[in-house]
Amino acid sequence: MGLLDPTPPRRTSSSAATPRSDLTGIQLLEAATTAHAHAEQEFDRSPETREDLEHAYLAAAHALGAESHPDRAVAWLGVATVRRYQKGRRADTLTAFDEALTADPDRIPVWDAYFDYITYAVSAAALLAIVERMPAPIRARNLSAVMAVAHGTDRWGTMSPDDQQQFRTALPGLLDALDDRPSLGARRCCVDGSQVRAGWSDAPSFCHTGTEVGLRRVPFSARSDHGRGALVPALRVVLPRRRRTPG
Repeated sequence: MGLLDPTPPRRTSSSAATPRSDLTGIQLLEAATTAHAHAEQEFDRSPETREDLEHAYLAAAHALGAESHPDRAVAWLGVATVRRYQKGRRADTLTAFDEALTADPDRIPVWDAYFDYITYAVSAAALLAIVERMPAPIRARNLSAVMAVAHGTDRWGTMSPDDQQQFRTALPGLLDALDDRPSLGARRCCVDGSQVRAGWSDAPSFCHTGTEVGLRRVPFSARSDHGRGALVPALRVVLPRRRRTPG
């Protein structure tokens, strides 16, 4: 049983310690992710564990923000990860994702998790706004996943046919206004080459557009219920090393 499984625990105990004020932001983040990973393995976790973990990630996020540390994006992703499976907390979850994307707009795991969450129920207007917000390299890299949503072949398949059509009609104009030639080429490849695939993490590399792009696989829950599943593996991928500027 994982932390995000709705089945109630047998006994009450908590493994998420109260954040210490004498720790640096990165130490607080490491403590939060360690507690999170441990909680995922606990069967007798406390009902308060989610709250404890959220406070731990928030403490790390604020400390890293005060230090202007780039890994504050990871801390905010942790906040979003804990919040996203709690009923009635969609607005809070989106706020945490927004903080993470603002802190580091180029952080790929944040975009992966955000896109997976937001596209469960997304309109054409909202998806266009997301595409516009994406940095150009992120946008080109992930156009096949965006087009999957616009064709109803993503893993959720919840965008209405009317919104799908509206999005597909408006997208070329948006990309042209952004002067995003690689994404325009990726879009043509996805449509003309029939490379619209069924998920963000499964999207293939694009045909040649002048830019080498591709998708790294990020683990998501195999369950079909949007309200379940953990994203701890995604956090583990990004914690051991700082993001490097592409050479």
